[in-house]
Amino acid sequence: MEKVTAAGELAAFHDAGCCSPLFPRSDPIRGPGILVTAVVQRINTHAFQQAVSWVLVALVLYFVYSVVKAFLVPLTWAAVLTIFFFPVHRWVARKVL
Repeated sequence: MEKVTAAGELAAFHDAGCCSPLFPRSDPIRGPGILVTAVVQRINTHAFQQAVSWVLVALVLYFVYSVVKAFLVPLTWAAVLTIFFFPVHRWVARKVL
């Protein structure tokens, strides 16, 4: 079996009428092509998958923040009033019970 270079692959893709060297027609003998194999190998690396995971985590955190953003001011006031009025609550609870 002959060795095919990247330039030969590009020429073969161009001659076959393929629209892009990254997405060539599948060749039953040699497989999908050198460039597709290289892209798949890069996608399967741990660093790439970790980067995609961090991007997804950042997106989820952004969406959670955008939902919770409307409730931040009322929740802050609720916390302040709770801390301020807790001694009053204890005093009233002691008198009632």
